[in-house]
Amino acid sequence: MSNRLNINVDAIKKRLNSPDELLEPAGERAATLSENENERFSKAIQALQKASPALEVLVSAVEHAHDAIIVTEAGQLDPPGPRIVYVNETFTKTTGYTFDEAFGRSPRMLHGPKTDRAALDRIRKALTCGESIRIELVNYRKDGSEFNVDLSIAPMKDENGWFSHFVSIRRDVTERDYLRKRLQESEDRVRALTEAIPQLSETAIIPKQIKQ
Repeated sequence: MSNRLNINVDAIKKRLNSPDELLEPAGERAATLSENENERFSKAIQALQKASPALEVLVSAVEHAHDAIIVTEAGQLDPPGPRIVYVNETFTKTTGYTFDEAFGRSPRMLHGPKTDRAALDRIRKALTCGESIRIELVNYRKDGSEFNVDLSIAPMKDENGWFSHFVSIRRDVTERDYLRKRLQESEDRVRALTEAIPQLSETAIIPKQIKQ
């Protein structure tokens, strides 16, 4: 597996084996992991370590994807929101948050003043119904700067058929939206000029007719 994946697994292990040492001051981080969650994460790590080569290839593909990928628990939609259990390298590069900073928090940390409330309500409705959704949102980096994302979220089921996790893929479309805006502005200018040409032609013809 990739070095990055090993680092991520080690980070999870540290939180499972010694959560008390890693707790931040009150108010800076959400609640600690419960015993059941510890056990579930431990089993997940053991399964990951025993993964087949095919799964290792899949994990490597996710880790090196060009889009930001977040995996959260599926149980908590009310504040503080579903907790992050995995982010890939592109997420850290795009948002400025490290794996350790994101782990245990909610994707809501990416929301801000321009994040559309109606879009968030649509996401909540879809996930409550166990449905996938694709939508565009404004997200915010760690430094407070905003960026536009094409967001896809899909619920994942466990072996018992229960929704256990949400997997979200965030594609940074800030540059695309900027180019679209510039293109639209150019088209508007061309349209305005085209509409003005007949009027200019009529204005140029009128003096000639008067002279005749």
